[in-house]
Amino acid sequence: MASKFRLWFSIIRPRTLPASVAGVVAGSIYAWSQDCFVALPSIVALVFAVSAQIASNLANDYFDFLKGADGAGRVGPKRYLTTGEVSPGAMMAATMTALSVAALSGLSLIFITGKLWLLGAGIVIILAAVAYSGGPYPLSRHALGDVAVILFFGLISVCFTFYVQSLYFDWGVLLLGLSVGLVTDNILVVNNYRDMEQDAAAGKHTLITRYGRKLGQRLYYWNGVAAMFIAIGAAAMYSHYGWGDWLRAYVIMSFYLLFHTYAHQSLKRLQGAALNPLLGRTAMNLLIFVALFGVIVLTDIL
Repeated sequence: MASKFRLWFSIIRPRTLPASVAGVVAGSIYAWSQDCFVALPSIVALVFAVSAQIASNLANDYFDFLKGADGAGRVGPKRYLTTGEVSPGAMMAATMTALSVAALSGLSLIFITGKLWLLGAGIVIILAAVAYSGGPYPLSRHALGDVAVILFFGLISVCFTFYVQSLYFDWGVLLLGLSVGLVTDNILVVNNYRDMEQDAAAGKHTLITRYGRKLGQRLYYWNGVAAMFIAIGAAAMYSHYGWGDWLRAYVIMSFYLLFHTYAHQSLKRLQGAALNPLLGRTAMNLLIFVALFGVIVLTDIL
């Protein structure tokens, strides 16, 4: 039983799950800064986001297996469909289970907020979780993965987490969502950077297979830098920032920049399987980014 749990825990790609956690935490921090934080919808939104990402990760393994993208020579973490340790039927069943949890938590949010239009948004998000790697036009195979990550893990995750607590949107949360999406996209950049040759051989088009690793290096670095300044702008949107406030916010966020720059140097230096730990480090940098935004908000309130 323990070995089976470890197997499925590995399959859901736990190193990448901060991508869904970070958006919900950021949206909740922003709600708190606007005096409208509510615990229950925040927790339910977290369940929705994590289960939807798990479904997307499982579906990605399933459809990549069908398309032969995880064959011999893979340098990323082991794919258990390829090794035969998990059957396609079991993987699809697990995907449907995760989607069911996402659907139930999404319906709970409709009940909590009383906003029926959220049903449409939830359906789009759940369909996108599968369409990322499956369906007639898989986003990840047509160089649209980065756009999808910024949109769903950043803008939609942050903004809708804030909405289910406040019942309104504003420009500050939009900026915050964009910044979180840019940092989250770096997890995908590392993945596609590592797998460039294998993706190209399997006919999977990414920005990096099209434009090379130099673009991947630049995208990784400037995603982080742009996100830092956009997040500071989000924090300042509804505060009366003077020069001292801007300097304080920049100093706080500069700690993220140190971690980010170190990770960027590792991306430039490493290749192949040696890049696998960088996935986890980039995900941790995302959590550091959100935590530091929280520090900016806290010090601004105090």
